[in-house]
Amino acid sequence: MGIEGWYISIKRVRGKEGRVIFQIDPSMDLALQELTQRIFPLCENYLLISQFVEAKSQFKSGLVNHAFAAALRALLLDYQAMVAQLEHQFRIGRLSVQGLWFYCQPMMGSLHALGIVIEKVSSDNLFGSATLNLLQSQAKAMAGDNAVRSLQANFVYHICHNFWGINKSLK
Repeated sequence: MGIEGWYISIKRVRGKEGRVIFQIDPSMDLALQELTQRIFPLCENYLLISQFVEAKSQFKSGLVNHAFAAALRALLLDYQAMVAQLEHQFRIGRLSVQGLWFYCQPMMGSLHALGIVIEKVSSDNLFGSATLNLLQSQAKAMAGDNAVRSLQANFVYHICHNFWGINKSLK
């Protein structure tokens, strides 16, 4: 969620706006350090997606990017619900780092694929059909990962649905 703890600190990357690096206290057990390092890409992608949603949730970003940000916001709500459930399990003593790794697996691929799309949309300053084309081509490229492919196809559907709804209301 982007909150520092006792053993993990967050450092901003200079020259790359919004990018962060997570650092682990070296006094932490090596096995725990390794497992924790594996979870960091999920955290980095969450922060990247969250920043994109905040930046593109305005109409000046274009209707397609605005609709994409709205669809991403729904995904982030699912992620936050997962984090809340995991935090509850931790507080009652039923969650280990290994358990955390196990429960984070399904979200890791999805957020990684979306992170790639968002980096491309942001770096190339894509709008409109270019964003849709990128999502569609990324969904085709992920043909081997059915969950990620269907998630991205679902984003294309929701973006188009919202886009046409906005266009109908403008007429």
